[in-house]
Amino acid sequence: MKKDAFSIADQSLIRFEALPFDVVPATKWVFFSSRNSVRFFSFGKNQEWRKRKLGAIGLATANALKDMGLQPDFIGEGNDTRAVALRFAKEVGADRVLFPMAEASLRTIQKALPREQVVEQVVYRTREDVSLVHNNAAILVFTSPSNVRSYLKQARVLAHQTVVAIGPTTAKALKEKGVEEVYVPELPTEEKLAELICSL
Repeated sequence: MKKDAFSIADQSLIRFEALPFDVVPATKWVFFSSRNSVRFFSFGKNQEWRKRKLGAIGLATANALKDMGLQPDFIGEGNDTRAVALRFAKEVGADRVLFPMAEASLRTIQKALPREQVVEQVVYRTREDVSLVHNNAAILVFTSPSNVRSYLKQARVLAHQTVVAIGPTTAKALKEKGVEEVYVPELPTEEKLAELICSL
């Protein structure tokens, strides 16, 4: 984006806190719904889970596993998280799945599985960081519903501003807050996000 003469002010309006856990329940699969779920789950002392079948919501989460030397057995790609959930449910069959997750997870994938197959483990929480320093940009880019909530507590979307969301969940959070016109890339990746912004 900088090569295309964009001036970028990147600022996270949230912070993450690890939540301690001791036991890792026995399951055949472990499914990660974000890079942070990979990061905070890997803090645990019990690393036996690395030998299990691993699922990831998208390429960014899959790459977080690959950076740890792990190869996901399932990677759910695309903007339709419900479709990803159904594909994953078909892949696991009747096997039980462990979901390391945030305290306020939307549980999109879990909802596609029978309750008896789902094991949840909260490994981190998201906190709003009220420290907005810049809000007059021509384009506002949001990468999570939490960032949407934190931003709109401190500022509003101005008439001249274009709004971009990394995926449909973030776009939905914006629309629930009254932001009607939201651009979404064809895939929820940083590369596709950059391509969309450069095309506006």
